[in-house]
Amino acid sequence: MKTTELEIGSRYNYQMNSETVLEVTYVGSYEGSGYTMYDFTYMNDGVEKSTTMFERAVESCVTPIKKTTTIYGLFEKYIVSDCTNLEDFACRYRKPDRYKLRDSYLPGYSDAVLESHREDLRKYGITWISRHESVTGKVVAFVNK
Repeated sequence: MKTTELEIGSRYNYQMNSETVLEVTYVGSYEGSGYTMYDFTYMNDGVEKSTTMFERAVESCVTPIKKTTTIYGLFEKYIVSDCTNLEDFACRYRKPDRYKLRDSYLPGYSDAVLESHREDLRKYGITWISRHESVTGKVVAFVNK
């Protein structure tokens, strides 16, 4: 399947090898060093784990199952309660070198990130930070109270 067909919150079969197929949920993508990386979560022995794939792996090893959840439902379990507003959430949970410090060589970057979060809040009622961008190393989410 093409990466442009991926939908956040949708479930897919991931053919790891000839004997192993995982049911994974697509949670988003991010820009790596010249590549777009695609993040998926899956359950293993009752523990949620994550895996990241290059486009080639997605296109050769991932097939759709069904859409099973809303975006809000997908990220609801990651909501943090210690933030008073969106800016506080971004400052507390985004890695500084991937947020405010990028403004030094990409002027307006942090404003664009905040606007992206605002758009998610309007569209889905929730916004999130991937495990790669988060200081916790885990997905975190925010909702307006």
